[in-house]
Amino acid sequence: MVLEALAVLLAAFSISPTEVTLMAYDIGISDLPPRDVAAACKRAIRECKFCPRPAELRALCGANNPEADGAGAWERIIWAASRHGSYRTVAFSDGTANESIRVMGGWPTLLDQLDAGEREKWARKEFLGHYLALRRSGQESGEPLQGLAETGRVVAIQCNRTTGDTHERITRRDVATARLARPSS
Repeated sequence: MVLEALAVLLAAFSISPTEVTLMAYDIGISDLPPRDVAAACKRAIRECKFCPRPAELRALCGANNPEADGAGAWERIIWAASRHGSYRTVAFSDGTANESIRVMGGWPTLLDQLDAGEREKWARKEFLGHYLALRRSGQESGEPLQGLAETGRVVAIQCNRTTGDTHERITRRDVATARLARPSS
């Protein structure tokens, strides 16, 4: 699907696709959902005067908007907080969100701020600030955020970039891995 969409895009701008050109696009967009890339190619044909480079094609997919990604991550945090509370261990598919929460003191600390009226507004602002800074620096973590009752069960919270739907799955972490991940006292 992606290769066909790219071929049509390049043809629309009278560019002969070479192996190197296709490799450059592959490097630039291989992490994006194929449906988003195909839609971005169609949009580029309708809206662009010149053939978009891989970074511009990413922008047409909505992939270069860390502010929007941070706002979406905050919505998933609020959803997970209301559904799971501070006792469950959670792991967001967005590693930047995980690391931002960790920088703020962890999952239970963040949730304490969500129940405090005016503090929630400031917690959101702090989260978005950390999210943007960490996104720029490339720091992220897939490590779960420990809840107050660490049991080895992790709620993995994932967002489908195409539909925006949020899904969860409960997993059991390997006990040895969990021991290695815990800092020694």
